[in-house]
Amino acid sequence: MSINVLRAKSYNAVITKDESMILNIAGNASLWQVDGDELTKVGDFNTLKHSSFGAIAASKKVVALKNTSGKIAVHETKAGELLLKHNAVMCEGYGLFVVNDSKQILSSTWDCDVFMIDISSGKVVKEKVCNSEYHGAPILPGRTDNEFFIYCQKRNTQRNSLSPSAILKLTVSEESFCYEPISDMLNCCTSTPIKYQDSLLFSSDPSLSFSKLYLFSMANFEYREYIDVQQAYATTHGEKNNELQYVTHINSSTDGKYLVLVCKWSTILIIETSGLKCLRRIEHTNISNTLFFNNNKNLWVGTWEKVFIYDFLELVG
Repeated sequence: MSINVLRAKSYNAVITKDESMILNIAGNASLWQVDGDELTKVGDFNTLKHSSFGAIAASKKVVALKNTSGKIAVHETKAGELLLKHNAVMCEGYGLFVVNDSKQILSSTWDCDVFMIDISSGKVVKEKVCNSEYHGAPILPGRTDNEFFIYCQKRNTQRNSLSPSAILKLTVSEESFCYEPISDMLNCCTSTPIKYQDSLLFSSDPSLSFSKLYLFSMANFEYREYIDVQQAYATTHGEKNNELQYVTHINSSTDGKYLVLVCKWSTILIIETSGLKCLRRIEHTNISNTLFFNNNKNLWVGTWEKVFIYDFLELVG
């Protein structure tokens, strides 16, 4: 099996839509240029301590970072000039996006506050999108550059029970945003949802005694069960494995043919979506992120100690 090792810690990582740049976040952040399966470091961003989330503008002109205290820093990509340092909301919350032609930063908190910061002025637009019955509020990209979706989980005091949570549609315009509730669905894990084709893909809440993935259509606002993880594993390996019930990370190939699931931060399952079967199981310690690059030919696996680069075609071939 072909594996290259990048001797860099990786707590989080994001890649540009054209797969030309990867921003690796590990306390500080580093920007890497992608050339086929070769990665070259082009810069470091050390303004914030304990960075946990990052974003690269679609224009690739700016890089944004947020740390575990909620501070946000925005840098010009090429020269590394600091454009903004802002003590936004005093909590880590969830991820962030650069929006409106690299003019604003969009992010959210653990308590369903969504906020947008103007990079040039530091002006903040902030609004609570759900009441105190809900928490969470990860923001997920929609079908266009100014469309997003927000998932707010309803607080649940009964273990192994299901209750509805809210999905809202967020529309961003110049220096402002608006939102509307559009649907309810079951409680899911707030740290794992991703955009998957024309849907949003969620994993079941970790407090439940099973692990399933759910699809939410961004077109008709309907959701359905998509994969029983243990069943997909049993399709190939002959029996279910209860150790795989907690999915801590999800990623997909850009063509949608494969899903990469991380279970309990230590086990990677590669799922072929056409037959919903598990093709490969890989073990690592403290897996924090995965991503595809080089037109789905390479799989990046970030851990707390190193980054492992796999030949993905070899894994599924």
